[in-house]
Amino acid sequence: MEDQCDSSLRAGKEAATMTISVVIPCYNDAALLRTCLAALARQQRVPDEVIVVDNASTDASAEIALFGGARVVRATQRGIWPAAAAG
Repeated sequence: MEDQCDSSLRAGKEAATMTISVVIPCYNDAALLRTCLAALARQQRVPDEVIVVDNASTDASAEIALFGGARVVRATQRGIWPAAAAG
């Protein structure tokens, strides 16, 4: 039993020192992005950083990301995989 407690305490300390980054690929999804950022803000453990990769959106996606506190990476190549890799 003592080993389980020690293990749980160590796991808790490791989790407390972990850095959480969220990468959100986005293309013309301003409304959904707003919902996504709000949901991230309500998490018990909020991410240390949120990166929105804007795939040359023509709507307000980048502005919403900035307003929501995210870092915006502007990408010219469209597609989810290139966007995720850019983040």
